[in-house]
Amino acid sequence: GYLAELWREIKQTGKPAMANYRHYAPSDAPAFFVGAPVHDDGGKLIAVCVAQLDTRKMNAVMQDTAVLGETGETLVGMQDAGDALFINALRHDSDAAFKRRARLGSDTALTLQQAVQGLQGSGLSVDYRSKKVLAVWDVLPSRDWGIVCKIDADEAFAATRKLGRMVVLVCAA
Repeated sequence: GYLAELWREIKQTGKPAMANYRHYAPSDAPAFFVGAPVHDDGGKLIAVCVAQLDTRKMNAVMQDTAVLGETGETLVGMQDAGDALFINALRHDSDAAFKRRARLGSDTALTLQQAVQGLQGSGLSVDYRSKKVLAVWDVLPSRDWGIVCKIDADEAFAATRKLGRMVVLVCAA
C-alpha cells in the first residue's frame, strides 16, 4: 500500500516525505501521512517514523461555505486512473471523498477535470450535478491536485437580473 511506498521512499532518500492524501482503509476515511528517517549516532538508518496527520482542520477549510452563498462550494481533486477523483466531501454530496469520479474527457465536472490536468481558468461551466455554474479553477502544484470554487449561475447572477428588471421598469416609466 501507500504506507509501504512512503517507507521505501524515506529509506531510499534518507529524507522526510509525505504520502498523498488518500482513503485509508483501516479508518475508512481520508488520511495524510508524513514520515522521517531515524539515524543512529553514526548516521546509519535505524528506523522510519511515520505519523498520521489530523485532517479535520483541512477538511473544515475545504467545506467552509460561509462566503459561497446558498449553492457555492469548493472541490478538490486529483488524477486517478483516467478520472478526476474528488478528495473532499461536498456541500451537495457529503460522501463524495474518494468515491465520486469524473472521467477525464467526459462532460461531467469539467472545471475539476481541467484543474487536475494542471489548467487554470474561470467562467461559466457545468458541474458534477449538471448545473450551470460560475467557477474559478487552478492547480495546487505541491500535491498535483486541482481546486475549484464555484457557485450556481442562477444564484451568482440573481442580483444582476434584479437590477436589469429595475432598469427596464425605470426606463419604461
